[in-house]
Amino acid sequence: MEGFEVCRDCHQKMGKIELVPTPTDVDKIEADQKWLYGIYCKQCRKCPLLMLGDADKASFGPNAEIETLPNSKLYKVEVKDLLKTEESGWFVAATQLQRFQQTLLNNAIYTLEEPPDVNEMESEFSLPTHLDQVRLFGDSGAVVGFAVIKLKGKQSSLEDPFVVNHLNLVDAVFVRKSHRRKGIVKKLIGKLLEEDDGSSNKRQTVELYTRWRRRG
Repeated sequence: MEGFEVCRDCHQKMGKIELVPTPTDVDKIEADQKWLYGIYCKQCRKCPLLMLGDADKASFGPNAEIETLPNSKLYKVEVKDLLKTEESGWFVAATQLQRFQQTLLNNAIYTLEEPPDVNEMESEFSLPTHLDQVRLFGDSGAVVGFAVIKLKGKQSSLEDPFVVNHLNLVDAVFVRKSHRRKGIVKKLIGKLLEEDDGSSNKRQTVELYTRWRRRG
C-alpha cells in the first residue's frame, strides 16, 4: 500500500484500502458502484480518513470539512466527522448520506476497527441493498449503531425476484463497543413492536430479542 500520512497513534505511515461506495452510489448494485479509498493504519487496524477525488466532494454536501492531501491532487475527510448527526435514538436513514453513514460504520468501524468476535458468534455483514430499510442510532452528535431491516412484502434478494419477505426481518445489528450494554438493541426491538400493525409475527421478534439478550 502506498504511504500517505502518519498514524496519530503508532506514528507509522498509513496506506490506502478500498472502503465504501460513494454516497450517490450506496443504493446501486455493486457492479455499478464507484468505491472510495480509506487511509488505513494496518498496525492499529483503524481507518481515520476517507480519500476523495475532485468529483466526489459534492456528494458530501457543503458542510463537510474536506482538506487537501499533502503533495496530492486528492482530498481527505475525517471518518468521525462523516458520522456526525443531529438525530438522537433510533431513526430511519432516509437520505443517501444517512445510508452512506451505515456503510461507513459497517466497513470502517465494525469490519476494521471493532471486528466481529467469532467466540461471540459475530460475523461480518454485507452492505444492504436498496430493498432494505436502514436504521441508525444517534447519541451525543454521532452515529454509533445501525440496523438493517428486510421489510415485509419486499423482494428477499436481488437475485430472486419471486421470493418476498413474509414479515419484517432484522437482518443485521451493530452497536459500537463504547455504547454496548446500554439497552440500545432493546430500544430497537421495542420500537419495532410499537410500529407493528398486528400483521407480522410479534412472537418471533420477541424470541429473537431474547436470544440477543442472552448473548449480550
